[in-house]
Amino acid sequence: MTNQSENERIDILSNEQWEQLEKEHPYVDLLTDIGFKHVFGNPANKKLLIDFLNAVIEDRHIIDLTYGNNERIPLMKDSKHSRLDLYCITNDGTRIIVELQRYPQKDYIYRSLYYSSLLINEQVTIGSETYFFFPVYSVNILDFLLPEFKEWPQVKTSVTLMETSRKVKFGRLLTLIYIELPKFNKMLDELDKGNFLENIYFCLRNLYELKNCPESLESVKHLFEAARIAAMDSQAKIKYIHMIDRERDLRNQFQFATDKGIAEGKAQLAIEIANGNPDLIIPIFIREALPPVVLYIFALTMLSAAMSTLSSLFHVSGSSIGHDICGKFNRPCINCQPFRKALPE
Repeated sequence: MTNQSENERIDILSNEQWEQLEKEHPYVDLLTDIGFKHVFGNPANKKLLIDFLNAVIEDRHIIDLTYGNNERIPLMKDSKHSRLDLYCITNDGTRIIVELQRYPQKDYIYRSLYYSSLLINEQVTIGSETYFFFPVYSVNILDFLLPEFKEWPQVKTSVTLMETSRKVKFGRLLTLIYIELPKFNKMLDELDKGNFLENIYFCLRNLYELKNCPESLESVKHLFEAARIAAMDSQAKIKYIHMIDRERDLRNQFQFATDKGIAEGKAQLAIEIANGNPDLIIPIFIREALPPVVLYIFALTMLSAAMSTLSSLFHVSGSSIGHDICGKFNRPCINCQPFRKALPE
């Protein structure tokens, strides 16, 4: 009885959250696992996935595809168990992985290569003397920048096997495609209405914040229809709301870690620049941050102050020595008048 009451309470709470969320954000966040799969992993939206893949994969045309099992059983007992976001097989046998990664992951390229190798390995029959396999494509949608491509401005990077001396592709056995969304910075009024892929990029980043389908995004109108939160069933709504809450917590934690890392990194960098001597940090900062003319004025000011100080020291020292000499010989000079009364008779 208690468990049933708790479940009913959770459902009611989720529905309340859901109603508020639908008012503020009528479309799912495509960069969440549930939101992405709700749109692109739904067989009812298969044409949308086909259009997206045809725009991303330039060297082949997909007519039809079927969704495959995204679970990968390890080949060996202690091997890593893998779960793909989306896995599909095209009409000509091509295998395609679509992976969504919102937060940075160390050695992500190696991970994508590992997942692709699983699809190659499972096509080879144990004991067979032939090693033929259908091409494999790995499409990776990333909401962060890969360090390997940080100097390249393009949003999409394709990596494939190539004969290096002639720059010729070595078949179409394996292709890794990386879409770095932070490199796409166009605003709504800057979009090319006829550029389907560009419009998809914009929606991946911004759909969650839109209230309706703008005229400039008419080419992806069917994406807006598929992404409506109202199209979710009750269980999917509950899971989606809980995922949104987790995503918010993750973003806050990630931002805190990023800010802390930047602050610590700046401090460490300053010490490294100063060759480990903290006393040199401020002089180095002054030298690097200020214009040369300010440094010259600063140097002259310091020199002037030093000369003034030395002059004062010489004056005081000379007066003290003169006073001592006059006192010793009982011959006060004009400069010693204030001290005459203090001298012995």
